[in-house]
Amino acid sequence: MIKIQSKDYYTTHSIQVTSKHLQRDVQLDFYVPESRESLGLLLMNDGQDAEKLHLKRELERFYNLHPKCAPLTVAIHAADRLHEYGTLYSADYLNRGKGAALYHKFIIGELLPRVYEQFEITSDKSRRAVMGFSMGALSAFDLVYQNPDTFGLAGCFSGSFW
Repeated sequence: MIKIQSKDYYTTHSIQVTSKHLQRDVQLDFYVPESRESLGLLLMNDGQDAEKLHLKRELERFYNLHPKCAPLTVAIHAADRLHEYGTLYSADYLNRGKGAALYHKFIIGELLPRVYEQFEITSDKSRRAVMGFSMGALSAFDLVYQNPDTFGLAGCFSGSFW
């Protein structure tokens, strides 16, 4: 059994940014590791569920095992997830995901430049990922698929791959 030390390796803070592409305020929760050398990056769709998923506890466990691989994690809160999550080029048969192209533009054109400006993120794309659940997983997969020079990993949990 692996014993987790009681020390907090991650600090958290939240901000709201106004997205011109999404035309709304987006809440972002940052989980910043203690070690900030050449950070990996994990973007999490459905960031409003981070607490229910015990995200900080799991990041602490990961840090305890792999301190040099700890990612900066950005939990992105959804507004209308059935509108914003999907594939870049096409909504599904029920028109879900019709705003996915705007969500992609937010991630690539607004969020990433802000993150890169504030943190030293590794250029190793195998340490840059997007994750999500259900429609958020479909969105995560598509973001990675459409941006292979930016991301190397997609975490897809119970993905809506119809």
